[in-house]
Amino acid sequence: MDKQIVIVNPKEIRMYENRIMSNTRIAIASLQEQLMRLEGIEALRLMKFTKCGGDPFTGEHLNLVEQINQTFTYLVCLEAVRVLMERHPDRDIQYVVSFGSKNGFDVMSRDGSIVCDCFAAVKPDRHGQLIRQVRKVSGCMEAKYKYVVFYTVEKKPALLQRIQLKYPDVVVIPLEGLGEFSS
Repeated sequence: MDKQIVIVNPKEIRMYENRIMSNTRIAIASLQEQLMRLEGIEALRLMKFTKCGGDPFTGEHLNLVEQINQTFTYLVCLEAVRVLMERHPDRDIQYVVSFGSKNGFDVMSRDGSIVCDCFAAVKPDRHGQLIRQVRKVSGCMEAKYKYVVFYTVEKKPALLQRIQLKYPDVVVIPLEGLGEFSS
């Protein structure tokens, strides 16, 4: 399901982050209760194949693996809006955030002048994700400002440098953390 929101000020970012954290706490409390009754492979089966987790935005039931992936991607999207607001403070911009979007961009200004794709991964080059998203954003000829914002625990500065040299029209921003939610 695609979920779109429009953000016009930083206070809204905090509100959406709080919603995600609240839904995460609810899902984890339920999961903890269920895991106390299971052992070994049954616990892993529960997390991967049953709807024991919840959508970080809506709370709708889904498996825990999906919840983990979506939670961090959604937080990166919100952090990307914060970064874009800092980089473009002089503009009165409405940012459209598309959570779960398969088509289009994760974050885009309403007027289309700014586009941004976002992701969270263990490694920035896992499955070619970083280069794939940079190519996609670079191909958007209508946008004046192009970004890829991501969070990863494994840093690869040489990879980032090669990509920036090959695609100078795209600003690649590796996040150091996800606000107060990072460890």
